[in-house]
Amino acid sequence: MSSIKYCDKSLSYEVRAKDLVDRMTLVEKIQQLGDKAFGVNRLGIPMYKWWSEALHGVSDVGPGTYFDDLIPGATSFPPVILTSASFDKSLWKNIGQVVSTEARAMYNLGRAELTYWSPTINVARDPRWGRITETPSEDPYVVGTYTSNYVKGLQDVQGIMPLMTLITSRELIVIISMPRLGFFEGSHDPSFEKLGVDDVCSQDHIELATEAAREGIVLLNNNNTLPFTNGIYKKRKDRGIPCKFTSPLDALSTVVNVSYAPGCGDIKCKMDKALIFNAMDAKTAEATIIFAGLDLTIEAESLDRVDLLLPGNQTQIINQVAAVAKGPVILVIMSAGGVDISFAQNDHNIDAILWAGYPGEEGGRAIADIVFGKCNPGGRLPITWYEADYVNKLPLTSMPLRPIKDLGYPKRTYKFYNGSTLYPFGYGLSYTNFTYQLTSSVNSVNVKLDMYQHCRDLNFNNGSYRPQCPAVLVSDMNCTENFEFEVEVENVGSKNNDDIVLVYSKPPTGIAETHLKQLIGFERVSVAAGMSKKVKFVFNACKSLNIVETDGYNLLPSGEHTIIVAGGAISFPLNVYFKQ
Repeated sequence: MSSIKYCDKSLSYEVRAKDLVDRMTLVEKIQQLGDKAFGVNRLGIPMYKWWSEALHGVSDVGPGTYFDDLIPGATSFPPVILTSASFDKSLWKNIGQVVSTEARAMYNLGRAELTYWSPTINVARDPRWGRITETPSEDPYVVGTYTSNYVKGLQDVQGIMPLMTLITSRELIVIISMPRLGFFEGSHDPSFEKLGVDDVCSQDHIELATEAAREGIVLLNNNNTLPFTNGIYKKRKDRGIPCKFTSPLDALSTVVNVSYAPGCGDIKCKMDKALIFNAMDAKTAEATIIFAGLDLTIEAESLDRVDLLLPGNQTQIINQVAAVAKGPVILVIMSAGGVDISFAQNDHNIDAILWAGYPGEEGGRAIADIVFGKCNPGGRLPITWYEADYVNKLPLTSMPLRPIKDLGYPKRTYKFYNGSTLYPFGYGLSYTNFTYQLTSSVNSVNVKLDMYQHCRDLNFNNGSYRPQCPAVLVSDMNCTENFEFEVEVENVGSKNNDDIVLVYSKPPTGIAETHLKQLIGFERVSVAAGMSKKVKFVFNACKSLNIVETDGYNLLPSGEHTIIVAGGAISFPLNVYFKQ
């Protein structure tokens, strides 16, 4: 068979694919172009189902994957919007690796294929968007960083396969993937072929799913109430958690005695028959945890929300229970998009608020671990939480980030919107306190221009200073100039905790119609109580200090930019000079 080019492993994928396509009839080529490729028996091409999905674990969405008694399910991580709230690049890659391992094991067992239409890389422009569960963030840098790390874990290769730029023939693009998938010589790594039942939903994978939920959960409010001290409550003996869905009730019941009362028949909460019972129950409880929010009957693909309010009578139930509760009241919001819970923010009867997203199969355990202090919250919101009135000014049919003044539409996302919010992008509290010190930095970066590069004008606000050379086009440059700085993060509290250091750049004052600031980097660091860690950041000037004009051109402005670290705890100027 090695005499046949497409079977010769020594040749490139492109050469082998071309040889294979040349041997196929027109009908055979057409039959390979759908998500279900029919194969060509005479050439040794098997039937293949290209459509499978794995946004947060191998799923049965698409015909390429299915579950049965042998493999009843795969590890289900939290949906992407919560995982991204961890701002943990290594976690994102590790999740991709687990999904890859389980997909390969299922392939070996005949339950899956090897191509997955994941992740989703759309940015979240509107909080009502039904598919906000699938996206990492409203910020393009977070979306790109999540995607690159997840795909590296999934494919275990560096970079992106550049087929679309090399070959435009659709059938060649499809066929080139076949030898990459091992159609003609088996797996590239023999160890892959040994994966089986024991490699799906293993204990290590379950623990990673739990850790993903722990790292993503965001503490929104805390009136010195959380974490609960176990000694105050009557403990039960802990037990192992199997590889299946663990509800908050299941997990909390392993730690304390729990009395459970449903507030509504379903998430839409149209009935209020349980109101009196709930209020009576809370009057005697040492502590009350209220779970509220949304689910996939409210926000999902082809199911956008119409507002940012809790459905039905949820707000009424929360208020009534909190008003009569004997002990502290904790509100846990489960949702993908933001919810206007300003009523709870302003209620002195509600002592703490957690956003748990949709926390995956081990979400119940993760919530219990945070409530009782087994681990400490460190997640940050990857989207802005707006007040309900915000979306009343914006139709879902208009998605520009900049305002449309003639129609009265406000700006979108933290990069442009400067109005009031419920919780801003990047917000999240901790059980401890951190301080920040800039230990090294630069105050300028000299960007070299060649003789062919021309200055570009910018729109400035009236009365603002206009440099002699306002900006240059980034695409015209081979920009290699970097700037770097170092920050020391000190945990001055009494609890070990992770901190997420977010770094923004702000363009020079006076430039009109551009972003307010943009995220350019982040690091999640673990810092023990009373200890400190240094974090070094290195940035490319053109990638991190650029702006995008209204006509889409990517420009690097000259002048005094501002670097903002840790929510403004550190802020320093950085001047950009052009040199020829």
